[in-house]
Amino acid sequence: MAQSLKTRPVSLRLNVVRTDNFDRHRRGRIVLRDGAGAACAYGGKQLGQHWIRVPRLGTFELSPDFADVHAYVSPSASQALVLDGYYGTALPLFTQATLGYEVLHASAVLVNGGAVAFCGFTGVGKSTIASALSARGFELWADDAIALASVAPESPASVFLPFMLNERSVSVAEGRDQVPLLAVCVLERVASTSGLTAGVISRPSPSVASAMLLEHAYRFSPQALDRRRKMVQAYINVTAEIPVLLVRFVPSPLGLPELLGRIESTVARLTSEPRV
Repeated sequence: MAQSLKTRPVSLRLNVVRTDNFDRHRRGRIVLRDGAGAACAYGGKQLGQHWIRVPRLGTFELSPDFADVHAYVSPSASQALVLDGYYGTALPLFTQATLGYEVLHASAVLVNGGAVAFCGFTGVGKSTIASALSARGFELWADDAIALASVAPESPASVFLPFMLNERSVSVAEGRDQVPLLAVCVLERVASTSGLTAGVISRPSPSVASAMLLEHAYRFSPQALDRRRKMVQAYINVTAEIPVLLVRFVPSPLGLPELLGRIESTVARLTSEPRV
């Protein structure tokens, strides 16, 4: 049973223990893969307690009262590596599995007080595009994981997830931890083809868009049938209410400024249109 949405991911406390017994060989399912399909993390539930193991780093355990995460990590792991494993892997998966939110593999910036997310597989350029937009004056809201919540189907929102800004600092919410979700851009790299240097942006049908988002959703395994249904319905609600765009582009530093401009203008136009 997921916790109430009143439980915020930012409220979880991380406690780090360095130990030679960091790589606990529990039997678990793969809960996260990289862009090439390789396993990034394993997870499971034992005696009512959720756990996630990141190979060669350590094991993260969520306390039964959903207040603390205990990390048992390699003595040689740097602080930056531990925090990256927590904020980039354990926290999003615990948030999806136990706190009642859906979590999308995406980065995001704030536009007119709402979040615009950029989702896709590892290495596609989510962080690059969000960071480039932040350099243009947009506030960075998420990096690699964005939590979704909705008090009603017609009002999708993004709940703040702390994330690593760099190796020495973590971004935390200041004064607000939830904003409306305005749009989602699904990023797809394509081979160098004439006319695609600056990217081609299209808007798929809601059914196609829902399937695209589910492909990039964090999900904890095993997942009960009712939890899976809730996840699918949440993404159907999102695609019914906000623009979901497919952004196909050739990865090129020279084409990045024009791609950013095209994304900005498209998002600005769509988010200013009245809802019907």
